[in-house]
Amino acid sequence: MALGETLFQLERFEEAGVEFERALDLAKDSTVKAEALYNRGTSRLATGETDLAIEDLLASLQMDPEQADARHNLEIGLRRLQQEQEQEQQEQDQQEQGEDEGQEKKDQGDQEQQENQDNQEKNQQQEQEEPEQDEQQADPQEEKEQEQQDQESQENPEEMTQEQALQLLKALDRDEEELKRSVQKRLRGGRPKSGKKW
Repeated sequence: MALGETLFQLERFEEAGVEFERALDLAKDSTVKAEALYNRGTSRLATGETDLAIEDLLASLQMDPEQADARHNLEIGLRRLQQEQEQEQQEQDQQEQGEDEGQEKKDQGDQEQQENQDNQEKNQQQEQEEPEQDEQQADPQEEKEQEQQDQESQENPEEMTQEQALQLLKALDRDEEELKRSVQKRLRGGRPKSGKKW
């Protein structure tokens, strides 16, 4: 067991665990077995084998309940096991959430792709069905419908949304500014900006 303890102090935990295993197999006295289980459990705790470490430390305490170091290391092992389980649960939750988001994005992308394809097919179908017309020739029926829509929109100004009203006001402001610049330019005689008369 001394070799195992030396290896443990040199932080060669796996080799120390093998030596404590051998000491456990050779031990005939319950006190020596309890100490070997404690040492093997502590080595396993150091290598990250938390479940096996807890088993060894519990077995050691069953043989010798007075081992304060074994109780202390058991508490450390139980806390570590709880942290590992919580971390695994968080990773699993994040993975599931990522999969859900990925599936939603894929479904949304598939839906958008299908809608785009449907729109393209409709546009192609409409282009094939409608005869080509010159831009100068307008359908009298369409002109009447447009006039009706214009009249309706003028008759029902309260139906305009706030956004449409803001856009209309901005457009009027731009037109007014352009008109002011034009008038000022004419009043100045249309001189070039440099002030020189060429």
